[in-house]
Amino acid sequence: MEEKKHMTKVEISIHAHPWRLDSYLAKTNPEFSRSFFQNLIKEGKVLVNDAKAQKSCRLSGGETIFWFEPAVKSGITPQNISIDIIYEDGDIIVVDKKPGLVVHPACGHPDGTILNALVWRAAGKYFPYLIHRLDKDTSGILVVAKSERAKLKLTRQFQKRTVEKTYIAVIKGKTDFKRAFIDAPLGRSIRNRFKIEVGSGTKKDSATEVLKIKEGNDHSIVEVRPKTGRTHQIRAHFSYINHPVLGDALYGGAYPGASRPLLHAYKIKFVHPSKNRKVEFVAPIPPDIKAYI
Repeated sequence: MEEKKHMTKVEISIHAHPWRLDSYLAKTNPEFSRSFFQNLIKEGKVLVNDAKAQKSCRLSGGETIFWFEPAVKSGITPQNISIDIIYEDGDIIVVDKKPGLVVHPACGHPDGTILNALVWRAAGKYFPYLIHRLDKDTSGILVVAKSERAKLKLTRQFQKRTVEKTYIAVIKGKTDFKRAFIDAPLGRSIRNRFKIEVGSGTKKDSATEVLKIKEGNDHSIVEVRPKTGRTHQIRAHFSYINHPVLGDALYGGAYPGASRPLLHAYKIKFVHPSKNRKVEFVAPIPPDIKAYI
């Protein structure tokens, strides 16, 4: 058995009719699958009355169960990189991501990412799970889970599209609308694999709600609420309606006064994985976008 300091412990007192151990644990912890518990039992990480449980174990009532969520070995190099934390508790970390920081190691960016910084911050006590992503040059809120349990609960909310996300963007040109709903499927461009576009071959349903906040001489400030979570969704949709995000050279928004796409993940609202109530977090608008507002 691994040292307990590297595990999350949950104790359950049972008063029920006969159950298979794995079935009971899956029923009382619906965020985990039955196979997850079967593997834990096989690895000796489930105790019934302080003894390692057997695969065939059946519960008759009155037993005490301990099961241990194993620590994850990440393979991510810890790096002491400065990041801004908006909020942290035993389940989640909410980061205010600065533009220019890559979220996760990938080809061309093997390290120096937010995940490297979070692994360093965790110091082996837990593994930080990224629940969603932001583009390198997009700033704002990023939600991270500190356990498998929290990750699964949050991921399901994203999958069911119950997470409320609000972005602030500066887009090119004056718009002829106060409100708009962009409902246009997206897919990867066959001409440029780095680009997402609306086209005849695209199949992923994508919807974005837009509210104009303010208008300048050659730009507009908009509040954006994506209803789906596709790669480059906001950037591609604004390019599609001929109002690309200011500073977004890839999507036609190149602008002398903007060194990056002026897009900011401003606010997020979701059900907290253990408090079971809605929580809301806001990331302050960065100076380069505030200058236009």
